[in-house]
Amino acid sequence: AFAALQTNVNDADVRVRVSALRALRSFAYEKAEPLLLTALNDTSAQVSVAAAEALINFAPANAYTKILEAATK
Repeated sequence: AFAALQTNVNDADVRVRVSALRALRSFAYEKAEPLLLTALNDTSAQVSVAAAEALINFAPANAYTKILEAATK
């Protein structure tokens, strides 16, 4: 299932990318983190917002600095 989500976060369809990002919350944060951080800078605002929402609701407190650095790239 995780491998499918890894593919879907890069899908051409924005809706598929958003759904994949939301589904990543079913996995360990450490496993999902790279995909979520990358998605913060997606060309679609919808995808970036979905990644931010997932990170806000999912990330441990010690990850916030890393998230802020990724969001400001």
